[in-house]
Amino acid sequence: MQVEIKNIVNEAITRMLRQIPAQAYVLEDLSHRFVMGGKYSKQVRNMLSKWVRGTIKERLLF
Repeated sequence: MQVEIKNIVNEAITRMLRQIPAQAYVLEDLSHRFVMGGKYSKQVRNMLSKWVRGTIKERLLF
């Protein structure tokens, strides 16, 4: 699951950077939680949310 999420994040960011080239990008506060529905327990959703935010931040800050 982590590999799939990381691939989705990487593909989306790569697509964005190609479509909207710029000298600088501004990040919004990524501290809010991502909505993942009731499919997973609260603890799992919290861990996934933190991991996804970290992946996005890491990828954008290369």
